[in-house]
Amino acid sequence: MSKASDIQAIIFDLSEVLLHGLLGLHERLGRSVGVSSSRLELQIPELKALFEGRISEQDYWSALIDKHCWTISSEELHNLVREGFREIPGTRSIIHELRRSGYRIGLLSVHAREWISYCEEKFSFRELFDEISYSFETDTCKPAPQSFVMILERLRCRPQEALFIDDMPANLDAASMIGMHTLQFVSAARLRRDLHLFGIALPSARTRHD
Repeated sequence: MSKASDIQAIIFDLSEVLLHGLLGLHERLGRSVGVSSSRLELQIPELKALFEGRISEQDYWSALIDKHCWTISSEELHNLVREGFREIPGTRSIIHELRRSGYRIGLLSVHAREWISYCEEKFSFRELFDEISYSFETDTCKPAPQSFVMILERLRCRPQEALFIDDMPANLDAASMIGMHTLQFVSAARLRRDLHLFGIALPSARTRHD
């Protein structure tokens, strides 16, 4: 019996899997503030607090401006980050096909409340998932083991019955440590191939949803 036959649920990351997120923000921000992108530091403690829902987006931008003594406004940063949110072609179709195949589909995302509010309205992706777990709601960020445990509980499956798809090796390693199967996302085309190699055959969809 193949490992694929054990899979009951497939859990997706959001950023750089379904949507482009903060990737490229360093370059756009660097141009706006006149600083080399390699010298920008966005990973201040307030970013984790933002992702865990303990501070607002406005609080995070204010902390970043104060730390770097920038003249850019919070409103400009608010708009700048939203420019980067774009759907990754092909992933939505794969999710639709997996749902038609009978898998329960989950979303496990480290994100900010305000950014998710914007993205859900713009991209209408909630309907793709049976269960969703956001870090700002659970106060827990990947790769903490508890973040995986919570989405597994919502999907009512054991770790060995779940396949986790993420672009970040650290998150994949953490999921593997608790017994989940994993695939690293590179592109939708690569994911199709990797799912096939794993033993999950996607149905030929007559209607594309992307």
